[in-house]
Amino acid sequence: MKAKTIFILSALLIISCTTTAQNPVVSTVHSDSEITALIQNFRQSRTREVSPTIVLAQRFQQDFPNARRGADWYTNNDVFKVEFEVGRRDFTAFYDQDGNLLLFRQEIRRSELPAVVRTAAENALPNYRIERDAYRIVKGTQTFYKIEMERFRSNDIILFVKSDGSIMERMPVF
Repeated sequence: MKAKTIFILSALLIISCTTTAQNPVVSTVHSDSEITALIQNFRQSRTREVSPTIVLAQRFQQDFPNARRGADWYTNNDVFKVEFEVGRRDFTAFYDQDGNLLLFRQEIRRSELPAVVRTAAENALPNYRIERDAYRIVKGTQTFYKIEMERFRSNDIILFVKSDGSIMERMPVF
């Protein structure tokens, strides 16, 4: 009985460690609107490829311990963007100068979309189908999904859907 209890506790510890490694904690130092402004400013400014500072490299290693080597880092001096892979999945993460994780985006398969999110997307555009891959995005206190919807001989549409199934935004793909 005691061996069985120890085995179960060990298994739960391993599962909890794996879950934490897959879901880094996004900082709440900045509000969601501040994060949006920082990311928009990053995308609109000139960026350059850089090597991360020691603090950023350590924080990145803590947040994404299974990331493959060869991550690409960019900055505009206010925000650092890192593109990398975990397994065969593409990830993008944004950090501020102090090493606070602002946002991360993880490629997921269509089959990994939560049922409420998949249903909301299908109901929003009933004549479209969900592309093969989507993205789970964690920003500040929000988790949402970027889903590309396609239809034969029609423009594709990108939907942003909150984890509760509410549609945040829809935009055409050009």
